[in-house]
Amino acid sequence: MNKSTRPKQKKRRANRLERAQSASRTAEATLNAIRTTTSGQTNIPQLPGHYYDHEQKRYFRIDHTSSFFQQHVAKEATNKQEQQKTKFEDRGSIISHLQKRMLGRVDESTFRSDFAFSRLRKCLTFFSDELKTIMPQNVYSRNISIGNLKSIKFSNPCFDYFVGHNKNQIDLHQFEFNNQKNTSRIVLLHQVFCRSDVTSIQVLPHQNQNHSYVLSSHMGGANSHGDLCLTKISPTPQAPYTHQSIYTCLKKEIWTSALCGDGSGVVSAGITGGGFIFDLSSQKVIIGINSFKSDVLCQSFDESDSNLLWCGRRDGMMSLYDPRTVGSNRHLDPCVSFSTCFVKSPINNILQLKNYGSVVVGNMNGELSLFDIRFIRSTSSKKSIVRMNAVASYQGHLNGVSQHVNISKDPMVGRYLMAGGCDGLLRIWDIHRGGPSLAQIVTSEQITDFLWMDQVGLLGSNTSKAYTVVM
Repeated sequence: MNKSTRPKQKKRRANRLERAQSASRTAEATLNAIRTTTSGQTNIPQLPGHYYDHEQKRYFRIDHTSSFFQQHVAKEATNKQEQQKTKFEDRGSIISHLQKRMLGRVDESTFRSDFAFSRLRKCLTFFSDELKTIMPQNVYSRNISIGNLKSIKFSNPCFDYFVGHNKNQIDLHQFEFNNQKNTSRIVLLHQVFCRSDVTSIQVLPHQNQNHSYVLSSHMGGANSHGDLCLTKISPTPQAPYTHQSIYTCLKKEIWTSALCGDGSGVVSAGITGGGFIFDLSSQKVIIGINSFKSDVLCQSFDESDSNLLWCGRRDGMMSLYDPRTVGSNRHLDPCVSFSTCFVKSPINNILQLKNYGSVVVGNMNGELSLFDIRFIRSTSSKKSIVRMNAVASYQGHLNGVSQHVNISKDPMVGRYLMAGGCDGLLRIWDIHRGGPSLAQIVTSEQITDFLWMDQVGLLGSNTSKAYTVVM
């Protein structure tokens, strides 16, 4: 061997020995830090080419062919799933978290305005290997309604009152909650039977806190006509109720009704082949609605401008009406009509947002999309008909044709969208972001409607004639 190469070999051996001693000192210092830590969970530093085993409390070299390393990977995956399942136990359910967020009970420093969504999404977003399930705490099933739910305010602040409907009956319920015993129950106060199926209910604004008026629309059928009825009810079970028909639509089914929110007493009804606007004070039809011979299945007055009326039709078109533009024939043509999807499906859900011209539309195919009237770009050859692209879409919703499923939003912030599905899952989305659901709540049956109550949280009606309370 050449004598000139011996110093180089010695230098290489010295460098390798120094690197090995440095790695040994690093590993020993890490182990000493771990041994001196008294907390249950520690952040173990990563050593290149090694993994740390918590049971053996030492580092091992990574060898993908080793059976011990494969067992370690499987064990770590199991521990991760268990941590994902139990990480919400100390902070309550998602509904409680959202309710505290809406009521302003969360510290503003935790949820700043510019980081509100990102901070909240950390609590609500779930990974693909995590199944977040929240079971309802209370289920009530004593002859309970399964239709729309509307809250009613009476003079007694100790109880929450709400009204619902099931086929041809309207029910008034009282929710009792005992804070000391942490118990609750639902009491049926009144049960009003009608001659045809109820399609929608609206609670009229009133000044007398001892009774309330409920406006209901009835479909009618072969042996009966569609009706608009007014029911006077009170929270006293012994008090009599009155139920009278204020308008009869001959040979037409009434599919839906919507009450104007400005307190003017104006009601819009969707019927077979069109619709009409009704005045409660005079009990007369003041304007007819032209929908191009298509049935109007859902309606809603705009929250920002009560003069605008949204109508969802059976042919998959959305129409926007302005009653101030009525012609001499007292019939109203749509200001704008647009198709919500390429595959035409009947529209059965309209949810108004606080922003002007923003609306969430749902059809019977299960598609949920957000539209904004300010983003109209392309037009059609037909008059007043345009095609509008959705601003956002909400994935995962499963809707059914046989059972109408309503969509809802939280009443205070108005940022979270909720909808039940045919698969028994209640999904929560972020309205402004869209995309996949933030959370899923497992229910025994398909939830048809939701109601946010002060003392309860989220109250939902399902297809088994029961109410589901998620706290």
